[in-house]
Amino acid sequence: MMLCLLNLPVKIENVKIVENGSKYFVNLTLQQIESPDALKGMVMLVFSDVPESEESDENTLKQKNKVFPENKKN
Repeated sequence: MMLCLLNLPVKIENVKIVENGSKYFVNLTLQQIESPDALKGMVMLVFSDVPESEESDENTLKQKNKVFPENKKN
């Protein structure tokens, strides 16, 4: 999260959320707030809907397998 220290937004794309058997994809943006003074230093997290597609699902699986190789399907 070093980018937050530089006051740059951090973006994470195609995050898969599973709820009650349904899956959703979102993009996340994390941004430090600089004004107004009452909110300075706080962080805003924005969720943006992404249309579901097989490509998004495949990309999510590839990213997950990079982080957690034990989840890889043979």
